[in-house]
Amino acid sequence: MSLDESAILAIFNEMADEDDPSIAGMEGISTLCEKLGIDPLEDIRILVFLWKLGSKEKPGEISKAEWLSGCQSLQVDSIDKIKDLLPSLELGFMDQIDFKEFYKVNVNWDGRMSSLCVVWSSSSSSSLCGSGCC
Repeated sequence: MSLDESAILAIFNEMADEDDPSIAGMEGISTLCEKLGIDPLEDIRILVFLWKLGSKEKPGEISKAEWLSGCQSLQVDSIDKIKDLLPSLELGFMDQIDFKEFYKVNVNWDGRMSSLCVVWSSSSSSSLCGSGCC
């Protein structure tokens, strides 16, 4: 399947920070969420999506290079393709190793992360660390 790199970059450019167009921060991510029809404050899938794209430094922020590489890896070059991907971003679809890595990146950023242990462990047959979350 051939991806349209210019379409991938066009989506990013709509999200890019005015002061630093090589980064999309929370405001830009919120714009993306509006287009996806999800609530950036309530829907954890946006953080999972950013993490899967390669945003590992600062949750809720992604660089243009991470966006381009991640979209190519996930085979998404349109809002519709990202929408189609959303169901697979539910925490219950993550394996234990992925969840631990996702949790480590996001735990210090958002107080809601502590509730992820309950969500993930209730949708998974295994526990992360035996007696609790990472």
